Amino acid sequence: MTIQPLNSKQYQYQNETDQLNGLSRKTQATKDQNKLKDVCSEFEAVFLDQVFKEMRKSVKMGNKSPLIDGGMGEDIFKDMLYSEYTKVSAKNNSIGIRDMIYNFITEKRG
Repeated sequence: MTIQPLNSKQYQYQNETDQLNGLSRKTQATKDQNKLKDVCSEFEAVFLDQVFKEMRKSVKMGNKSPLIDGGMGEDIFKDMLYSEYTKVSAKNNSIGIRDMIYNFITEKRG
């Protein structure tokens, strides 16, 4: 059995195929990195949410008047408000947990 050398069109086709495969791998790697950053950001938001909840528990509100107290509606609103605070803080990488986790995971992956 003899092996025929590649002609120029076959070589060009093989070269283009290799380039496309390389781009595909790079694109997938970029998508994976973006997903990892999103997950790290979500983790930071959950962590900050827990921190904010504990901070709210530690604040003394004094004597609430039943006239001003919003009851359960106010509690729900505050929970939603603080949840949004944590999402925005995590998105803006306010305390840097996202980057620390991302760097730790990417270093461990090699």
